[in-house]
Amino acid sequence: MKKKLKKTPSRSAKTTSQDQLGVILEDVKEKFDIIIEGQKASDQRLERKIVSSALRLEGKIDELRGDFVGFKNDTESNFKQVFQYLSRIEDELMSVKADIADIKKTLTQKADKDRVALLEERVAKLERQLVQAKR
Repeated sequence: MKKKLKKTPSRSAKTTSQDQLGVILEDVKEKFDIIIEGQKASDQRLERKIVSSALRLEGKIDELRGDFVGFKNDTESNFKQVFQYLSRIEDELMSVKADIADIKKTLTQKADKDRVALLEERVAKLERQLVQAKR
């Protein structure tokens, strides 16, 4: 049997293949560099948008904080006014209750209407008797 001889690539074919591979790798590297640059630009745009959004959000939060502080102060002021108003009403109510108690006490000490009416009838009867007696 005959042995098949393997053909080893010649030196120039080997170098040409390596050169072609080097060109391909250089092309791939350039494309990766372009992708990386695009990614960096994207990252920078995204970061600017995030910072811009964060600043707007911070401004809105500060505005809301101011609104809430104003609301809190208004509410506290309103509660103080309502408390003062209710305190005055309570004082007046206590005064009215005291006046009613005094009136009840005074009325129980005075004669009632029925008794006064009977006394007036007796006085009128006595006056008529006096007038008749003088005649």
